[in-house]
This record gives sequence, C-alpha cells and structure tokens, in this order.
Amino acid sequence: MRCATLHKLVQQLTHHRKIDSQFFQAFMLTYRSFTTPLRLLRLLEARFAVPTPHHVTAQERALFSKHMVMPIRLRVVNVLKSWIEKHYHDCDADERLQRQFLSFVDAVSRNNAGMA
Repeated sequence: MRCATLHKLVQQLTHHRKIDSQFFQAFMLTYRSFTTPLRLLRLLEARFAVPTPHHVTAQERALFSKHMVMPIRLRVVNVLKSWIEKHYHDCDADERLQRQFLSFVDAVSRNNAGMA
C-alpha cells in the first residue's frame, strides 16, 4: 500500500475480510513515524464503533452485523492484543495512553460489545 491516509491504514489493519500479518507487522514497526500511540488508539476505538446503516431491514442489519461489524471488532481486539503482547513499551512511558487503553478494553469487556 502506498500513499494512504492514517484512517485508510487503520481500515486496512482491521479489514473485515482480509488479514495481512505482514502489513500488521510493518505497520506496528513504523506507525510512530507518522502518528502517536494515543492517536492510533483513538482511531482503533472509532473503528470499533462501526456505524449501522440507516433505512435497512432487520434482516439486512443482522447480515451487516455478522459480515461487517463482528469481523471489524474482532480485528480491532486482535490488534490491541498483539499491540500489548509485542509492543507493550508504548504504554510503559505514557500514563495517558495506559488509562485510555484500559478504559477502552474495560468498556468493551463490560458491555461485551456484541463479541459473544
């Protein structure tokens, strides 16, 4: 991928159909050169909150949830998990990032956010 915005990079990172482990690794090794850990976390939070389309039937909404919302949310959670497992040093030096990260993870787990 070349010449993408940060939003597009995060979309690619959490794509509902494609899993690209090489892209993930490259992104996690280089993202600090074009954004901050806190900004990345906020973009992942926004990506997790997939908006539901308006004016759709209940059946269409269920399909959208199954094929778009759930996969995207799972990708976001997997990015967060890998981030902490492999790049934990980002949180070591930034208390604000730690608080935001824990707050987001707590909200996801408390509400189960449709992950079950």
